Amino acid sequence: MTDSTATPTIGEQRVLQILKRLDQRRYYFKQEPRLITANNSSKPDFIVLDAMRGVIIIEVKDWVEITAATQETFEVRRRTGEVVSHTNPYVTAEHYAYDLKELFETKPELWERYKNKKRLIFPWQPLVILPHISQAFIRRLENAGIVPIHAVIGGEVLKNPATLEEAFDHLPWKFKLEGLLNRDVREIIRGILDPELVVEDKAGRQVGPLTIVQETLVKEPVRLLTPQQMTLTGELPESAEPGDEIQVRLIRGVAGSGKTLVILKRARWLHERYPDAKVLVLTFNRNLADELRRRLGGNCTVVNFHKLCKDILEDIWQSPLKKQSWLDRNVKAEMAQLGLPVEFVAEELSWRVEESLLTDDAYLSADRTGRGYRLEQSKRQIINAIFNRYITFKQASGPKRFDWEDVPFLAEERLRNPHHPLRAAYDAVLVDEAQDFTPSWIRVVRLLLKPAGFLSLCDDPTQGIFHNYNWKQKNVAVIGRTRILQIPFRSTFEISAAAHALVDADEILSSSEERTRPDFTSYELSNGPIPDVVLCSDTHSEILAITNRVENLIDDDVPEHHIAILCHHWEQTGYWAALKDRGVFVDSFDRSKGLEFQAVFIPHLHLLFNPNDDAEVISAKRRKIFMAMTRARHALFLSAEQALPEPLSPILGSVNVESIAEPV
Repeated sequence: MTDSTATPTIGEQRVLQILKRLDQRRYYFKQEPRLITANNSSKPDFIVLDAMRGVIIIEVKDWVEITAATQETFEVRRRTGEVVSHTNPYVTAEHYAYDLKELFETKPELWERYKNKKRLIFPWQPLVILPHISQAFIRRLENAGIVPIHAVIGGEVLKNPATLEEAFDHLPWKFKLEGLLNRDVREIIRGILDPELVVEDKAGRQVGPLTIVQETLVKEPVRLLTPQQMTLTGELPESAEPGDEIQVRLIRGVAGSGKTLVILKRARWLHERYPDAKVLVLTFNRNLADELRRRLGGNCTVVNFHKLCKDILEDIWQSPLKKQSWLDRNVKAEMAQLGLPVEFVAEELSWRVEESLLTDDAYLSADRTGRGYRLEQSKRQIINAIFNRYITFKQASGPKRFDWEDVPFLAEERLRNPHHPLRAAYDAVLVDEAQDFTPSWIRVVRLLLKPAGFLSLCDDPTQGIFHNYNWKQKNVAVIGRTRILQIPFRSTFEISAAAHALVDADEILSSSEERTRPDFTSYELSNGPIPDVVLCSDTHSEILAITNRVENLIDDDVPEHHIAILCHHWEQTGYWAALKDRGVFVDSFDRSKGLEFQAVFIPHLHLLFNPNDDAEVISAKRRKIFMAMTRARHALFLSAEQALPEPLSPILGSVNVESIAEPV
């Protein structure tokens, strides 16, 4: 990958390294921000936001010898001996400062009345840095009135963060701040300095910039790859294996903390910074892939995992068999003996394939710790017999028949062919909802990467609804390579509090070492209505209750596509087919992963839990409900017949409960 940005001068590099060492809780800086005003476009070397002092506009000049100077011009001798005239660098910095002030004027939140005049609520000050000029020479410029006192510094002052901060303190500020600039002001300034950080909602309204942590993850440098490691044609050295020595970044965050947003902006940044690089954005479900593709345009490849596998398998692809459908049709007697949900048995068979437990002995003696529904040997024997019948059925269906669980293994086998066009095709792969990617899926991902490629993974184990593998089991080293996003921006405080109450009450989820706890204090989260739990007398009244509430939202000008009805089983979606036809998102939990909506309805919760569910199963189902709840930005409605299931009782202290005895 070739970095498309210009190389900074020696002096700029020196300043940059010192700015990076400043306390990031107080300072924010932007290198070469583009200031575009109505009549001008300028690019200062640095702008620094000091939350205790104000804004500093920095101009750096690598001049070694200044032969003459006035308030308008500086005469500078080049190393060739030629003398060249330049504008006084302080005048240049002032022009940049006025451009910046013009941008500040567009934000009313940054202005106040002071002594019957309008002024910025913080001061700004130009600063010139001459790294190769002595402080004694600069003092002569000050004494001659060529530059303001303390507004230009030389090499002796540019020693370390402490000496630079002292120089900041001595600048001729117009006034001093009485306290720390509040977070909202700092965020507005950051958005002005880097408009790419500004986040817009689906209606195009600006909702603020990325946080500093998010910005750092978006703009994290990628180790430049050498010709020995890769070529632009994608050809590999004979000794190389795709995925070797990959660069890994795990972004772990609570629901609604902006993981998908980071993926989106990271992909765009990589494309702009490394225009020759091939970038793949990989999602769990098709709906999210469609949304990201729309927002990214054609700059990157965006696809959901199974569509990618379809592209890899090409000529042998066919509609995969559905294990659960086969179970429903063919093993009703065995399912009655087991007394277990068909979804669990289907997942158990899939787990066997993922773990390569393909023989009777391998499965019957396997450690199932953490699988849920502890199985005595007699039940294992029944499941084993079902598995063998299913394998026989697949084989009888034809030599090339496969199901969804076979897909990643077939894709991996295809990618082992060094001539496959997608083998080692990408410089960077960005994976969203990575908690639901199994070890076999990750092996496919690694084969897509060039040696020393970049792998970015976003996950939240609390939202895992399909699989429960840690990164050690997936053979990806994430220790020391993980960054945490803790602020749940998406949902209102009321929705987040209700959802996390469910997690906090779950011993397995709350005690997990991988759990990320939300931070409700760093930022002032938005507020909204308390979530509603509607208890209905029967299915008919529940359907009508939800339909009426959806109609009310539409009447209140909430667009249909901003409303979702999320069901824990796909068969339940048929109750709202008419609303789906009008544009309301009506689908199962898994198809909503990574998406968000203004209002979310979660019905039929009385059918989710079974009397014989053990702690592992209850925890897994709570994860599904948590994921569905946190799709809501502003309004959340949950419903059940008669009563809310006991495993969901922890949310009762955070919701309004309404009972509907008669159909409405």
